[in-house]
Amino acid sequence: MKLKNYYGWLILAVGFFFILYIGTFFSYGWTAFINPMLGTFGWTMAQISVGASLRNAESGVFNPVWGAIIDRTSPRKLMLIGVIITSVGIFLLYRTTGLVMFYTSFFILGLGSSLTQMLPNVLVSKWFKRDFGKANGILSLASGLGGVVLPLVVMIIDSQGWQTTLLYCAIGWTIIGIPLAFTYKNPQLDPELVKSPGANEKITRTGALGVSVRDALKTRAFWHINVTTLLAYFVCTIQLTYVIPYLTGIGISAASASMAVLYYSVISLGGRLVFGCLADKYRSSYLTAISLGLIGAGTFIFAFITKQSSFSMILLFAVIYGLGLSGLTLLRLTILREYFGTGNFGSLFGLNSVFVTIAQVVSPIAVGILVSGHVSYRPIWLASAGIALLGVITILTMPSSSQSGYKGNSPGAQVTSG
Repeated sequence: MKLKNYYGWLILAVGFFFILYIGTFFSYGWTAFINPMLGTFGWTMAQISVGASLRNAESGVFNPVWGAIIDRTSPRKLMLIGVIITSVGIFLLYRTTGLVMFYTSFFILGLGSSLTQMLPNVLVSKWFKRDFGKANGILSLASGLGGVVLPLVVMIIDSQGWQTTLLYCAIGWTIIGIPLAFTYKNPQLDPELVKSPGANEKITRTGALGVSVRDALKTRAFWHINVTTLLAYFVCTIQLTYVIPYLTGIGISAASASMAVLYYSVISLGGRLVFGCLADKYRSSYLTAISLGLIGAGTFIFAFITKQSSFSMILLFAVIYGLGLSGLTLLRLTILREYFGTGNFGSLFGLNSVFVTIAQVVSPIAVGILVSGHVSYRPIWLASAGIALLGVITILTMPSSSQSGYKGNSPGAQVTSG
């Protein structure tokens, strides 16, 4: 291992902290703040839910912008800016006195957190040349571990109140985040890559090895990846949103329904590192097809769960679906790098994130309309399984990575050369 890779692990560790911190308090942990805030202000559930929806939609809008900026700006400066903006958002949320201030706080929080969550993924892609899958698998654990730390957040809110908890959150984020932001920097370009045939043209055109955004947009592969992302997150967002309403609606207790979610969440954590290691050896398009196939199979089994179903059937669903879910996020990163390199990775990842946001916004609304129109859940789950299968077909019919214009040290390139 080259000495510079040791610094890459530091980049990874710092990114792990940033993603875990935000995930603990404002992804998994936000649900613990809702009832206390409702009790304080007397707002409706719809009013308070707008804040979280605003943050999710905002990420979809700003991720492409942040991605383009990340490719052209010092990561140290950007991480420092992101930490400060996020700190301001959390502090304003702590000081909230009305809905206008509440929504403003979430807007600022979303602006900063989207940058601090995106930057580690981009930097890890640049620092890890050969172990990117493994490093990415470790980094992806951070977002999932937020759910494991959730009981601690609940304990603090119960003992200190939601406002004091947010104040502690803002202080901790600021005093730890600002020093850590100064560790972020880009790696030096590998001299061996610079000497490779055709590399100088790519470096001059994109600033590093890789395909330009304009050229990537012209490739069929980029749009195969985007469509697959849209289909995959469409299915998973439906599952995440409606799994408990469905199970309780067929007579299963809320406690048992929540255990089903816990099972597949825990299984997905273990599977992330497995998929990450596999991505260093095999094409990410094949692994993505396996991941989506497992998601579709798990969703199909889920459609036939009833009140009389045995625990083994629920566990079978959790195992299959959880394993599929574990590869979803990290494989988006590895496949983009395999096909298009790291020169404009931030911009391309940001554009791909737009399709995640579309799926997360549209799918719950679509299912909500169908259920309100007295459509049963089973056809919805079966249709979701079909959508996952369509995603498998989409990713397997994409062109080879050699047609993207970038021939780097990717597993796909190695497999092609035999």
